[in-house]
Amino acid sequence: MTGSGKRPRNKIYIVSKRRSITGDKISNAKKTFEKLIRREKHEGKTAWLADALTKATARLKKMGLENFTKN
Repeated sequence: MTGSGKRPRNKIYIVSKRRSITGDKISNAKKTFEKLIRREKHEGKTAWLADALTKATARLKKMGLENFTKN
């Protein structure tokens, strides 16, 4: 038996790798963030949107796109 650690059972287990598995991760992350910003302007601040924006921002930061959130 080689290696140690958890075997990735989910295809998108490793988010930090910049390669496409199910579509283009980086563009999908950007689209999701923009969609949440539009929803926030339309619906206002809700607890669900605040949580979703936190997760989306962390996802972009993990991919090295911190400057995208500041635009």
